[in-house]
Amino acid sequence: MYKELIWIGSTKEDLKKFPAEVRSVMGYAFHVAQAGGKHPDTKPLKGFKG
Repeated sequence: MYKELIWIGSTKEDLKKFPAEVRSVMGYAFHVAQAGGKHPDTKPLKGFKG
């Protein structure tokens, strides 16, 4: 089962402005995340609490 992808603010429109190759990689990374996995190039954000 896939998790719902929720776009916040202008994130979807901002992503559309990236080059096609970047959008493709990001799209696949979102797909993997929705399926409960982790894309091999992802890293956790640092400097945020919580």
